Amino acid sequence: MLQEFSQELKNYMQDTLRDCVHTAIPGEIVSFDPVKCEAAVKPYAKYTKPNGEKIDFPEISSAPVYFMQGLGQKASVVYPVEGGDECLIFFAEQALDTWRTRAESETDLRFDLTNAMVLVGLFSKPNPLVQRACDNKSIILQREETFVEIYEDKVHLKSTDRVHVESASIVDVEAPSANLTCDDITLTGKVAINGDLTVDGNISNTGNMTTGGAHTDSIGGHS
Repeated sequence: MLQEFSQELKNYMQDTLRDCVHTAIPGEIVSFDPVKCEAAVKPYAKYTKPNGEKIDFPEISSAPVYFMQGLGQKASVVYPVEGGDECLIFFAEQALDTWRTRAESETDLRFDLTNAMVLVGLFSKPNPLVQRACDNKSIILQREETFVEIYEDKVHLKSTDRVHVESASIVDVEAPSANLTCDDITLTGKVAINGDLTVDGNISNTGNMTTGGAHTDSIGGHS
């Protein structure tokens, strides 16, 4: 009798955990709302009914999506999210109402499907850039063929088109030496050079150029 009771209690606890407690499940983004930073997601999991039938988990809506942010959202790493992206869905210990609205929660659901949050970035297919980062001991920011790779002693920037640097004030480059190799250079606006300037080629100037302390006799062509 005691053994049967223990087994019944065990079965009840297992059924309760299976039906009511969820931890983390791989899933897929169905749709993403960038304004609310919420996604509809589909878990990659099956639910077992009391009769033993297995059915798909339901789609979960309005799940908050995690991005790396700090400094009151003044420092962020964000990227596009679209339908079909794989993700990790995890379920909070308590309802998210208090966190979302700063109001008292009206529910006491624990680890429930309605408490879902999403981490985008978990993919079943390995990313080949991980192997490159491990081989080079580097950090890589990538968007298709354009990427920035940060090594221990250098930074590599690769772009298939244009690199645009915008500053509201001044752009400073400090280095013992700098090499610039390109087919064409266009400088628009006032150019001031404080120091020695050596140019092997032609300089075409359509504005004002100040070369304080520059060796103008080393400039080939016209200025």
